[in-house]
Amino acid sequence: MVNLRIGLAIYDSSFDFIYPYKTVIRKRPNVLRNINEIVDIVKLEKIDIIVIGLP
Repeated sequence: MVNLRIGLAIYDSSFDFIYPYKTVIRKRPNVLRNINEIVDIVKLEKIDIIVIGLP
């Protein structure tokens, strides 16, 4: 089984800078746990916008 990584970064508008936040290891079939972890981070950091893309 291949573990996929989800890289999270946060944009700081006061410095116009993006910095790495955390890497979430995605283990199938437990995708719901990963989604809940990301939702918790969004709430904790009070994130307004999420951008999804490929490397």
